[in-house]
Amino acid sequence: MQYTVRSIKSQCEHESTISPARSATLVPRAQIGTFLQPVKLSGARERVAKKSYIRLPKFPSPAMDKAYAETKADKSWTVFENTTSGHMIMINEPEWLTEVLLKAA
Repeated sequence: MQYTVRSIKSQCEHESTISPARSATLVPRAQIGTFLQPVKLSGARERVAKKSYIRLPKFPSPAMDKAYAETKADKSWTVFENTTSGHMIMINEPEWLTEVLLKAA
């Protein structure tokens, strides 16, 4: 499955700061298997010393809301939230994202 620029724009209408020229380059391919195939966890994630979760609630996703709540309740995670941008934060707020990634590193 492949998204068209039109479908990306309709999903991200609130992100009007994306220029038409830039949005034309944003044509991701949906990896449907990540939604349909079960994940087998080994427990290795629990041994990672520094874990971070970034939530962008303007991008609606019940699964991501659940993950946000779970990681926020777990002291082994550092949780970041940006309420001003949606899924395209790397385009709309690259400075914020850079700052968070540096903190998380």
